[in-house]
Amino acid sequence: MYAGDIDVSYTVNDKKVEIKVKDNGCGMPKEIIDKIMSDNEEVGTTKEGGHGIGTQQIRDIVKEMKGKMKIKSYKRG
Repeated sequence: MYAGDIDVSYTVNDKKVEIKVKDNGCGMPKEIIDKIMSDNEEVGTTKEGGHGIGTQQIRDIVKEMKGKMKIKSYKRG
């Protein structure tokens, strides 16, 4: 089993809350990022017998609150 690190941080100013989630995983393929960012696609898990982190729910909540979401993926190695 892989033991990973996840770092969650946030900043608050006048009318903006910025939440950052970072991990030391293997990165996310562009096709998955495009699917998450698309309003027309359902996002499911790619993990065998597991669950994703709820990216579709996060995307929908951010959109409903008129927010913005960005995903940056960097491959390790």
